[in-house]
Amino acid sequence: MSALERRFAVRWSDVDANGHMRHTSFLEFGAEVRIALFQESGFGWKRFEEAGLGPVLLREEIDYLHEAALGEEVLVTLEAAGLSPDGARWKVRHLLYDQAGRE
Repeated sequence: MSALERRFAVRWSDVDANGHMRHTSFLEFGAEVRIALFQESGFGWKRFEEAGLGPVLLREEIDYLHEAALGEEVLVTLEAAGLSPDGARWKVRHLLYDQAGRE
């Protein structure tokens, strides 16, 4: 797996009543980057359908280090973090950076 990154603007629908990014939005941005990896690797959604399979998320963890707010841009990276010997299971790590470059 290769490293990949995407930038996202924090939208109104991504924030809570205080203007801070909701926890689910952090996870959704990560999901968008994972799907982009599949697509860029030649495995778009149509190919999943044709093969009769799809990705399964077994576990998701998150550590919050800084807030992101409405109107800010965040950078989300994806990198390989582990692979089972048969290649059937793998781990990825996402890092999210705010406009100041802080994790």
